[in-house]
Amino acid sequence: KPGANAPARQSAANAAPGRTTGGGGRGGSIKPYQATHLGPVPRASAAAQANQRCRAVRRSPVTRFFRASVSPNRPCDKPPPNVSSVYCALIHHPVVDRQGDEVTTSVTNLDVHDIARSARTFGLRGYFVVSPIDAQHPVVQKIVDHWTSGAGTERFPERGEAIALVRLCYSLDEAIAEIEAAEGKTPRLVVTSAKGGPGRSSYAEEAERLRTATRPSLLLFGTGHGLSDRVLQRADVFLEPIAGPTDFNHLSVRAAVAISLDRLLAPKSAANHGV
Repeated sequence: KPGANAPARQSAANAAPGRTTGGGGRGGSIKPYQATHLGPVPRASAAAQANQRCRAVRRSPVTRFFRASVSPNRPCDKPPPNVSSVYCALIHHPVVDRQGDEVTTSVTNLDVHDIARSARTFGLRGYFVVSPIDAQHPVVQKIVDHWTSGAGTERFPERGEAIALVRLCYSLDEAIAEIEAAEGKTPRLVVTSAKGGPGRSSYAEEAERLRTATRPSLLLFGTGHGLSDRVLQRADVFLEPIAGPTDFNHLSVRAAVAISLDRLLAPKSAANHGV
């Protein structure tokens, strides 16, 4: 009932310093606390402090300069010299599990971020995230939007320059078609695997081919326990596995991508041991 709790509310209001009640309405009108009764002003929450920092960065001339240089989903404007157009794709289907069965894996935030940074560092023209799962695409697109047009551009504009290389695709064929539309030629498919076998190409051999190829190249990396045979059978080049000095062979795909790009695209110098 409208007036049933009014006395209780009035009593509580009268007991609070700086508050008065008046007639009319439900329990009367209550004036807010006056500043003199608040005591020390509480510190802003962590979120509020972060927002304040973002606003300060947004106003800085350095941020405005970087934001002007970053546009979403554009190819790298500084490809490696004397190398054909190179793209990479992270395949989430079709891949295999531990038992060798064909499965579909989930996209992870770290893979999107870190491989995009490696792709930008080594001058790739684009990085395709291939997943047939509809629900995964908005997740990846949210990451891309955050760093290329959202709040992320204000805090770390250089991250947006890398994330801008990310392309979302439902299938490998869709990625191939996009490259063909951009380059006018069908890309060479270069596959990787942690398993050895006959017919593998060394990284030095493929690095030389990249310098002389007349077609763009698409480097394929698998999630799970590797690319399925359906993908491997389409390869133009099958790279040798990355091997360390031990028998442990379980690199993350992010590390494998970075190592592969370094071996294939690093400048020739004694400093970084480029091929």
